[in-house]
Amino acid sequence: MSAKQIKQQRRPVPAQKPRKAQPKSSGRPRRRDRLDMSAFRALLLQEQARLTREQNEIESRTARRGKLDAAVEEQDFDENPGDAASETLERGTELALERNVRDLLEQIQLSLSKIEDGSYGVCDHCGRAIAERRLKALPYATLCIECKDRMERG
Repeated sequence: MSAKQIKQQRRPVPAQKPRKAQPKSSGRPRRRDRLDMSAFRALLLQEQARLTREQNEIESRTARRGKLDAAVEEQDFDENPGDAASETLERGTELALERNVRDLLEQIQLSLSKIEDGSYGVCDHCGRAIAERRLKALPYATLCIECKDRMERG
């Protein structure tokens, strides 16, 4: 063993700082002061516009498919079971996409209202600040990464 390795073994392990106790909730949302709210508002509005366009496209496809289905039903042809299964799967996928877009739009609207009332960027579960990096990646996040992980693990 070298002298450097021996010195490294002798070094004491630095003590970890104790975590601060979490403040008790006063019933009203906490404020987050250091974030540039205008930048996050712009991110949210940009995502809202993108999702609204996507929602309109889904609704347009659904309307076209409905007209096509009505025309095919009037022809009264025997339908291939594989075609019917594919059509059912496609409809289910469209409905799931539409529901997902609608949920995201609701989350964005909630985040925009949180910006207005000053509670944006604060975890809904524990009341701590949500990391700015997380908010940049997912501007409508309502949980800090720790609470989200705990929730997903069950």
